[in-house]
Amino acid sequence: AVTCSKADGDTVVDTATTSADGSYTVKAPKNEKFYLNSSATAYVPSNTFIVSFADDQTGADIVIIDEANSSTLVNLFDGSADWNAAKSNAWVALDFYYGDENDGESITATSTPIVNLLYNQCDGTFDLGTTPSPACADRMGPMAMGKSSVNENVEFVVSGTGASTASTVNGGTMKVEIPLRPGEISYAEVWIDDVPVVDTSVTVNVSGSVEDADSGAMLAGVVVQARSPYDDSVFVSDTTDSSGAYSLAVPANTDFYLHATGQPDNKGTFQLGSEFYVSGNLQIENEAADRSGLKFYLPTATLLGTIGPSVGINTGNDAMFAMDIEDASSAGIAGVSVSADPAVTNIFYNQPGGGGLLSTGPSTTQNSPSVLGYIVNPGANSTQTFTLTPDQSSAGYTIDSSFKLRLIPGELSQPIEP
Repeated sequence: AVTCSKADGDTVVDTATTSADGSYTVKAPKNEKFYLNSSATAYVPSNTFIVSFADDQTGADIVIIDEANSSTLVNLFDGSADWNAAKSNAWVALDFYYGDENDGESITATSTPIVNLLYNQCDGTFDLGTTPSPACADRMGPMAMGKSSVNENVEFVVSGTGASTASTVNGGTMKVEIPLRPGEISYAEVWIDDVPVVDTSVTVNVSGSVEDADSGAMLAGVVVQARSPYDDSVFVSDTTDSSGAYSLAVPANTDFYLHATGQPDNKGTFQLGSEFYVSGNLQIENEAADRSGLKFYLPTATLLGTIGPSVGINTGNDAMFAMDIEDASSAGIAGVSVSADPAVTNIFYNQPGGGGLLSTGPSTTQNSPSVLGYIVNPGANSTQTFTLTPDQSSAGYTIDSSFKLRLIPGELSQPIEP
């Protein structure tokens, strides 16, 4: 059985039974903290770490361990005779990884409230010690274990000296919140290179405007959010004024992207007055100082609904992107190719003389957009790095030569245009 419970108070939201292949589907509270618990005969009840989502999610795997192996683990930890002798405590097991998927040697974890942890010494047996794990060429069991006598949610701060120097995390640090419940084991895989711990005490001001991509009319009443590109959590939001302007105090030196929509929890198409627009996203940025002039050009659902289906795009389900490859006078620049990593389903180049959108590049047009593409029905948000060839200094276009976009089903993502 898989149970979804709210993190505060353990109120049960939904319960499901896994199918023959181990898969499950449960309902979870939107924008509220929750965790999942799995239980079965001869197995120890197991919990995931605590999360909160605004959208549907897939791939939420749960690790469950049988009572025999649990008895072995707790015996090695503190000499408990078996699981029955240890289940008055709440147990936590952690595995650490770096962004390159290598085991996380030299990783430590601290917690609030304090939970004493022992670390796997990676000697081919499950030997626990007080020193951080060394390199794990031959590892058995989790990389760290701990126990607590109380029922509480505990925040672990995990850090490692082996984090890549190119890591998005300064110093390789991540926070994870674990529900510790007596008689149960809570488990988390911690990827310390993936999600940064954000310092919100230092901010910079980011401002710009939102306008109709076709008519150029400034759009009032649009919600603009600064979001994390790692989990899409919202740092801060503002609503455009009568001149279409917005202003946000975003965390300094932190990756973010800007999202424009009708309501804070809206995704896809939204209504503004009598018109329907497609929610938009600007490229991922990281600012050390104030920045202004970040413009959204939002297409109407009618406009995108006319262009997209002509090249096989389902505007409701596909994650879309577009860009204008132009010089400072808005003249189209020919001979520029676009690539994406990871790859996308298709990239189309607008042709001159009414030639339409073709999947053969490079760009050769003054028509807008110069480039349109998509990922077919991805079902989840993703981040792609786009590279333009030749580069900006050689070709003279105004957008960046390389940038990252957060691609979201039913929405249109674009680079920042001056």
